[in-house]
Amino acid sequence: MGERIQNIMASVSSGKFMNMTMNITCLVISKLLLVAFPIAQISIGAKYLKECPQQNYIPVYLLVCGVFSMALFLLTCLPCGQSDNPALKCLYTIWNSLVTGFTFCWFIAGSVWIYSIYPPNYNSTVVGEPYCNKTLYLFAFWTTTKIRLLINMVFVTDTLFVCSSIFTGRLRILLGLLPTVIIGLGAKHIHDCPKQPMVPIYLLVGGIACLIIQILPCLFCCQSNGQPGLLCKILTNLLLLFCLIWLVTGTVFVYMAYEPKYEFRLSADYCERTVYKFAFWITTAIYVFILLLLLGYCCSWSQKLYYRRAQKKCHIMTIS
Repeated sequence: MGERIQNIMASVSSGKFMNMTMNITCLVISKLLLVAFPIAQISIGAKYLKECPQQNYIPVYLLVCGVFSMALFLLTCLPCGQSDNPALKCLYTIWNSLVTGFTFCWFIAGSVWIYSIYPPNYNSTVVGEPYCNKTLYLFAFWTTTKIRLLINMVFVTDTLFVCSSIFTGRLRILLGLLPTVIIGLGAKHIHDCPKQPMVPIYLLVGGIACLIIQILPCLFCCQSNGQPGLLCKILTNLLLLFCLIWLVTGTVFVYMAYEPKYEFRLSADYCERTVYKFAFWITTAIYVFILLLLLGYCCSWSQKLYYRRAQKKCHIMTIS
């Protein structure tokens, strides 16, 4: 007993006990913050469930988000993730992947519902005009925006550590932020292009597909060595094929509507200037990039063919 007390006193004097206490305190505080956020979502979603006729799904979005976030938190507390039983560990991974995948898809859907009515009408006394409770909408708007920024920060941080050159790093940062901009723009102006209503939908769906391609390697589809698994490769290739088909389809939507009217909102030929110009130039830029990529591939192939012929000719001359 005396020896044990001496060991404790020695650990306290060396500072190890203090460090252990600080680590436990930080862990408890972080866990409490992680629990408080889903509870706030559930509370606000339930309290204002009927107070957003302008978009009825916003309180439902908060409610479901809070429930599934709480489920994810509880999953992290279960010991089965670190179990030596392969069946139990596999079941835990599958369940965790399903909950994470659903939460991500639900987050994308909620972003569309929130940004599509921005800014909403907060005045409930106006007859004949739907409204949305201010507390409910602002809470949903800012929490969703902060989560999107957090996702982008993760990509940016990963880029800063992985990229070997400043130019490549900046390019990857821009590519990481681009899907978020596309989704926000398409959702915000979802009803602002009567001449071709599919233009904002083209942006929205394309942005979601690109964002899923970026996040897919993080959703438990990688092997233990860090390389993407077979399922991850199949899903990525299917999404890339879909993006190519959607690009061709969106090209028809965008170029067939050229050039809409930007001033008269009540006109059948109207399309919001920002959303159409963005869709037009981003589509054109993708085609220019593909063309440059093909030209670079052709030049590289021609150069390799020239070197092979030159080496073959030198070999023949050496033999002769």
